[in-house]
Amino acid sequence: MNGAMAGAMLETFVVGELLKRYWNRGKEPRLYFYRDRVGAEIDILVERNGLLEPVEIKRNTNPALSDVKAFKKVADLGFPISHGAVICSAETALPLTGDVSVIPAGSI
Repeated sequence: MNGAMAGAMLETFVVGELLKRYWNRGKEPRLYFYRDRVGAEIDILVERNGLLEPVEIKRNTNPALSDVKAFKKVADLGFPISHGAVICSAETALPLTGDVSVIPAGSI
């Protein structure tokens, strides 16, 4: 997937797949978007079991630590954060940090 809209299309695909997973189980999804005044953002915050699971969506195949730096900002606001994820074009799942995993978009 290439082109100016490729990132937006991947984000739309991922959000749609997450919504379908909840709806197919008869559950109401609690998905949020985060952006602060200085432009830090998190594509999806999934609220589950009293915790927020941060999810960043990237078109590239090799996410970097800079891609998840906004995850800490939400925790600094006092919200309980659980394990996060970067959903991207990687071939295989692997850890990015101790509390953030890389997940191939094709596996969701």
